[in-house]
Amino acid sequence: MAASDGAFPRIVYKLGGSILRGPQDYAFYAEQLRDVLSERPSTQLIVVVSAQFGETDRLLTQALDAGGSEVDAATALLLATGELQSVARLTIALARLGVSAVGIGPEQTGITLVDGTRAEDRLAVDRRRVESVLLARQVVVVPGFVGTSATGQWVTLGRGGSDLSAVALAAALNAESCELIKDVPGYFTRDPNQDANAEHIAQLDFNRALQMAEAGCDLVQLDALRYAKAQRLQLIIRDLKTRERWTRVCDSLPVQPSVEPEQDVLAVA
Repeated sequence: MAASDGAFPRIVYKLGGSILRGPQDYAFYAEQLRDVLSERPSTQLIVVVSAQFGETDRLLTQALDAGGSEVDAATALLLATGELQSVARLTIALARLGVSAVGIGPEQTGITLVDGTRAEDRLAVDRRRVESVLLARQVVVVPGFVGTSATGQWVTLGRGGSDLSAVALAAALNAESCELIKDVPGYFTRDPNQDANAEHIAQLDFNRALQMAEAGCDLVQLDALRYAKAQRLQLIIRDLKTRERWTRVCDSLPVQPSVEPEQDVLAVA
């Protein structure tokens, strides 16, 4: 991917709920982000965060118990508080380390849900919103999963929607890298949490990643994969505790991974 259009290179990271389970995790990932900036001090980071593990389900139960539905605007408001708590916690953890960071809300992300049946047509992104914040900060912490409607209401982007938030922002901001941080270092032939003999897949093309997602693999949200493919946006799927392995998902591969198609199924909560 080309360098960003701005004065500094940009990297988009997405931190999922599966790796945000308590205060120690926000502190750990704040340290990892600080280390990235130490190694590359001219880089700007856009960090998309999910709600803490289990928080979305807890908030949805509250909404349904109160008589709401999964699709109404008030439920979206309640669910968004999970992501906003993560934004605040990570921003505070970064500030404690002396990192110049700011957390923003859904309106400032510039992500708007519009009419359209394809993933790449459902979102419009006003890059100027985040860029205006990046003028003064090295790190912008962004709520995933949440955007706004054409009328300004908060709306959700579906389960796993933080992946879509990260992909949309990376494409709009012409980031040099979009890294989705998970609890596993990428794709495997089977779920590594259940099968110790699962083989890691270092490279994967979008067509195969989409086939796997459609077959039930929820490692990366299906809409996020479709959007990234349409934008020709390379993705890195990794964790930050196993730095020697990751999966690169891109348009085409110089060497196809030697994995039997029927084995390419991974389900990670």
